[in-house]
Amino acid sequence: MPEETIPSKDVVEYVGGELVNSRLAMGFLVKAFLDRLGEETIEIAKKALYNSGSVVGRGLSKTVEEKSIPNLVRMMLAFPYKQIFDAKIEHLSEEKAVIHWRLCPLKEKFKEMGMSESEMRILCPILEQYDVGIVEGFDNRFKCVPPKGPQGPCKCEIYLRKT
Repeated sequence: MPEETIPSKDVVEYVGGELVNSRLAMGFLVKAFLDRLGEETIEIAKKALYNSGSVVGRGLSKTVEEKSIPNLVRMMLAFPYKQIFDAKIEHLSEEKAVIHWRLCPLKEKFKEMGMSESEMRILCPILEQYDVGIVEGFDNRFKCVPPKGPQGPCKCEIYLRKT
């Protein structure tokens, strides 16, 4: 029986949809806990998402011969993720990387669902802990530093560096 090929556009749409749906579920779960239990939920949710990402990062680290920032970036931007987030590598070296996510389908979905900018400013730093966990789970010598400053937490850049 011949193997069916799926057009890459369909793969990007499917995987992107699944990724957004899983993050939406996380976001709305965290929001429900925040609404019900208050701000003590924030640190609990961050830790849970970090731990989940860390498991993924440890799994990824077993698939490469050398744990390096370039290898991690290559894996983070493997098809179809580069296309889903319209990712651009701003800087890449053995010591650090800066990746700019020029598209955030999650943020767009949150807006469509009626979530306010202030709610997203709370949720984005919580949800990004999943990515932080991936990076630090891949190699605990690496740190993922969320963006700071006037651009706010939803600038969607990732800063990786060796410690």
